[in-house]
Amino acid sequence: MNVLDGNSSREKIISCNAVQSVDIEETKGSLWSSVCCVIAIISLLLTFIIYLAFPPLQNTFGIVVMVFVLSLAMAILCLEFISHLVTDIPWLCSSVAIITHWLWISVFGWMTVLAYDLRQTFSAKNMRLAGRINCKKLLMYSQVGVCLPSLLVGTCVVCWMTGAVSVVYGSISGKECWIYDGIFALIVVSGPLLLAVGVNVVLFIQIIKGILAHKRSSKTANLHSTQEKGPFPELIVCIKISVLMGFTWLSGYIAPATGIRSFEYFFYGLLLIQGILIFFFFGANQRARRLWSRKLRLDRATSFITSSLSMTVMGTTNPSTQRDN
Repeated sequence: MNVLDGNSSREKIISCNAVQSVDIEETKGSLWSSVCCVIAIISLLLTFIIYLAFPPLQNTFGIVVMVFVLSLAMAILCLEFISHLVTDIPWLCSSVAIITHWLWISVFGWMTVLAYDLRQTFSAKNMRLAGRINCKKLLMYSQVGVCLPSLLVGTCVVCWMTGAVSVVYGSISGKECWIYDGIFALIVVSGPLLLAVGVNVVLFIQIIKGILAHKRSSKTANLHSTQEKGPFPELIVCIKISVLMGFTWLSGYIAPATGIRSFEYFFYGLLLIQGILIFFFFGANQRARRLWSRKLRLDRATSFITSSLSMTVMGTTNPSTQRDN
């Protein structure tokens, strides 16, 4: 009996230690994902605010950037925070799951639109972004970023409500509100992601060809100016495009498929890096910094003129000053 009791106690201790190690691992994972998502959301919102504050940035490409970063920030917010708070309210959880699904599909769409717009820019002779808003282009882009996601998610909702396929919008076993159950759910999430990545790879290759062709023509036209610029502008553009191509999301596809926690850490780390790089490439690039510098100089000049005028007015209207004169 003593031996059995000893073995039983030892098993209980091992079991408790295993549970504690799992809890610690889950706590670490939750903390890591929360920190990464918060920093990514802040970076994306700062980028949106900067574009909103400076009208010169609001051309066709700038509007697409604004919609993309706002959609991405909202998608991260819904999936990582809001969806965990409403799991006990079935109808609200289902609504959040539908909205979150639509937001992520929309993000994939706008990501592809950004790559396409850049490809159009680099296929042009002058390789410069348009300075004005092209409403026809934005309307065409909205078909990819808004209409196609709405059509896909609407079809999924109808299938869910009619029971045509095995799919659930809501929470399963206390998990976050999302689309679950069956191969259909996997297809309608990973399918658009893989399609967007494939299209982006093709566009990326075309952009590289456009950059190289422009570089060769620039050497022919003006060898000296091209040598001064060097390869760094092309390198920066390539890095910027790579961030937007969606290679980050491949790790997000691998993580749930393999069940390996390291891939989950890797996904959130890449999500953090993506948010920060998007901010630095778009919200804090050379053009944005120039606009900030101009605005600060203008504000200082305006403040100086206002204070000078107020002091002059006070001096001319002060009765004691008039009596002394």
